[in-house]
Amino acid sequence: MKKVLASGIVLLMGTTAILTGCASDNQQAATGGNGKAQPADTSAAKKQTVLKLMIWDKEEQLKGAFDLFQQKHPEIKLDVNFTDNKQYDNILNTKLASGEGPDLFEVGAQIRNLAAAGFALDLTNEPFTKKFQETGLSSFTYKGHNYGIPWMSWVEGIFYNKDLFQKAGITQVPTTWDEFLQAHAKLKQAGIKPQAMGAKSWEPMMKQTLALVNAGFFSDPASKGWGDKFSNKQVNMNGTFDKYLEKWSEIVKQGYLTPDMLGMDYDQALDEFATGKAAMWESGNWAIESMKKKNANLNLGFFPIPAIEGKPWLMGGPGAAWAVSKTSKNVEAAKTFLEFWATPEAQLAAQKTYGGGLFLKGTEASLDPAMDGAKEALAEGRIFAPWNEWYGAQAIIVEYGKAMQDYLAGGRKSVTDVQKSADQKRDEMYETMPK
Repeated sequence: MKKVLASGIVLLMGTTAILTGCASDNQQAATGGNGKAQPADTSAAKKQTVLKLMIWDKEEQLKGAFDLFQQKHPEIKLDVNFTDNKQYDNILNTKLASGEGPDLFEVGAQIRNLAAAGFALDLTNEPFTKKFQETGLSSFTYKGHNYGIPWMSWVEGIFYNKDLFQKAGITQVPTTWDEFLQAHAKLKQAGIKPQAMGAKSWEPMMKQTLALVNAGFFSDPASKGWGDKFSNKQVNMNGTFDKYLEKWSEIVKQGYLTPDMLGMDYDQALDEFATGKAAMWESGNWAIESMKKKNANLNLGFFPIPAIEGKPWLMGGPGAAWAVSKTSKNVEAAKTFLEFWATPEAQLAAQKTYGGGLFLKGTEASLDPAMDGAKEALAEGRIFAPWNEWYGAQAIIVEYGKAMQDYLAGGRKSVTDVQKSADQKRDEMYETMPK
């Protein structure tokens, strides 16, 4: 798995130019300078096809690509609807089931369920699909057919404030979990909050814990095929991930992740870290521009999530993708957008504001130099998001993440309870799997 990911993600480390600015609507004024009503545009405006897009990533992260598309295709107007990730699946499923869904929508691990339900258009034989690396397409396939056109890869680890590390006397970034805990202790002794976490979301603890499983379990070639076995109820989390989650739980037991973090969202955690109120924050390539806007003088560094055993791993891989509604009345316009998306200029325009590696064949992109600490792990393929191989993944990781929140709050006695809850959700998803 790690060899596949390493070969598919082209990441040349260097300086990345950043596009800034807020999205705006270019609408003609209804009146002229003399206050008289102007005649309505009866040509191009009436001929425009409105293409509805639904995303959970913020629109400004794709602004460069969207603006470029509108310049090249004035006959199509993009109507972009941002929906928070917490409600995204429920709202999307409801809209698609009613036949009133978006034409194009952002997907991740839920694509297999949407394809099985007949909501997503088969894109396997489209010319634009063949322009992407298999490693970018593989996470969005179901029964050998492709239903998603990839965005950028995502790379997640630990950002750290170099000045605060120096103040606490930490001279090397931690690579083991024990060293990570020791760094927390030194920072706390120096009067510095060790780690910011937006635990109001179910995602951070889900990804931090599974990164330890990556390094200890999924780094072993013998784990190949575990995802399919898990999907088919042949193996469980409970009994497989135990020692990794138990070791992780020390960060809670030692008081470095605390219940008050359950009231902090992503933006608040970003602000806390970027403004120097915390020394570390787990996030990824997409957050760099926002941090720089908050604090242009932030002395930023990055390292993979420390491991219990072996080398530390990054969380990540193929991220989101575009899917097309099978019942869309604007399929041709959606395909026009995806043909555009499969060009180097579109990919690079999106990458400048979204970050990450590219899966478009023959196209290279660079990550911000602040993420140089990811360089070795990426070169060695130490990056993986295991749930990409699970049927019903979105429901399972949400259940797992929420159970982790409950554990942090003190509502669950152990991380074993968390695993059992995720296994139970897997059992429910198995019953929905087309046989």
